[in-house]
Amino acid sequence: MEASMVKGIIDFYLKCHKVKTGRKLFDQLVDRDVVSWTTMIAGCMQNSFHVDAMDLFYEMIRKGWKPDAFGCTSVLNSCGSLHALEKGRRQVHAYAIKMFIQNARVADARLVLEEIYDKDNVVWNAMFPGDSQQLQNEESLKLYKDLQMSKLKPNVITAAINISSQGQQFHN
Repeated sequence: MEASMVKGIIDFYLKCHKVKTGRKLFDQLVDRDVVSWTTMIAGCMQNSFHVDAMDLFYEMIRKGWKPDAFGCTSVLNSCGSLHALEKGRRQVHAYAIKMFIQNARVADARLVLEEIYDKDNVVWNAMFPGDSQQLQNEESLKLYKDLQMSKLKPNVITAAINISSQGQQFHN
């Protein structure tokens, strides 16, 4: 069966509240794209399968797909329904930071970072590699100092990133 037809059938099952059947088809789908991921995430959210929606969102990112605005909105709605809005918000912010960093938009990434009230290591770590990759090592060191002054302690990953950044600065 053609992939576009399978995607349509998945959407049909989700609209008929047959999430498990839609998920079985989705799991068998070899030719997944952003639309199929987003359809599945939104369908889970609309049918109150909120944990599944969040799990699919994180799996989508782990597999290298970049969610669109609809996928992000769906997962935030699921987080709100699970009373895990702050966790979801931080995860989406960290994703946005990483996206900006990968596209050499460090200033935009900083704006997102500054909007987050309760930063965690995931958010900080999303920011650090970008600074060292964009050869703004002084800024990376400033961020590391800001992290040290916050209530959060750097984890092993953050420390390794900082050491790498200092090494780059030394050799430049």
